[in-house]
Amino acid sequence: MTNLIIQKVQTINNFPNLVNVTPPRQLPPRNVNSKPPENVKTSEKHNPGFLSKHHDIAVAGFAVAGSAMIFALEQGLKLRKFPRYAAHIDFVEAKTMEEAVSFAKKHFRTVLELGDNLDFANYVNKNLVKINNKMRGKAQMPNLVKFSEKDNDTFWGSWLHYTKTLTIGSEYRDLVKVLKSKNISMEEYLKRAIKRGGAEGQRAREIEKTIPHEIGHATHFTYCPKANYMHSLENLEKLGLDKTLTEQFLEDIKHVKGLEGLYSDYLLSCPVEFVAETFAYKILGRSLHPDIENLYIKYKGPEVPKLLDLAA
Repeated sequence: MTNLIIQKVQTINNFPNLVNVTPPRQLPPRNVNSKPPENVKTSEKHNPGFLSKHHDIAVAGFAVAGSAMIFALEQGLKLRKFPRYAAHIDFVEAKTMEEAVSFAKKHFRTVLELGDNLDFANYVNKNLVKINNKMRGKAQMPNLVKFSEKDNDTFWGSWLHYTKTLTIGSEYRDLVKVLKSKNISMEEYLKRAIKRGGAEGQRAREIEKTIPHEIGHATHFTYCPKANYMHSLENLEKLGLDKTLTEQFLEDIKHVKGLEGLYSDYLLSCPVEFVAETFAYKILGRSLHPDIENLYIKYKGPEVPKLLDLAA
């Protein structure tokens, strides 16, 4: 999930997202057993710091320019430099932290700031390779992957498109440290936890989806300028942006089958969260109802080639 921040207005060649208005991927794990409501409400706890104390001044200054800037971004889309990496990359497990850092830098131009957590660095690199290969080198990769410097924040992971930074939340970070102290790999932990099920299994599934979810945000924003209009109604209102797309989405989901058990109220509160979570499911190979697939396409979710397409 993306941090709320009023982005600095740069030149048209840089094409930043003007606004990222959805809170980060939140804790505790969502209740996946809840049914989609008639009127979607964000019932989960939001990151209390997702708006700065001085945001009113910033909003007043930028909201007027917001729509005009986004229009300029849309009109200048052909000038945009899209990500392009090798269509297929072979993952090589690093034996040292230096090797892991070098691998990320060489293949994705990504800087890893993960301390001495070699297993987790390998886990991140393996995830990026998996996403890259499924997307044939067209997914937006991060410039930086780092741990949150705060304690007790309320997200698993967050994406800041202005700097293309993927931040691992404090609880996720602390789990990495515990596993390192016990010499247990992240992959081994997730496999065991998911097999055990219950609350721990649900938590493990959230962790498993975190990196794909955030790269889903990254890729959606990169290829779809209209994603700026697909945030929650609350945040679009604050920024003075058109709410038509999100309003239409809230009507659409009332008629979509297959959502129950997969999407929380929060993930159904706006198109950008729905698209990011659906992208994660697709990367992980989850079969989805045709209604979900069609809604994903309607709101310009990044195309994830199917296995048969990849073999062609």
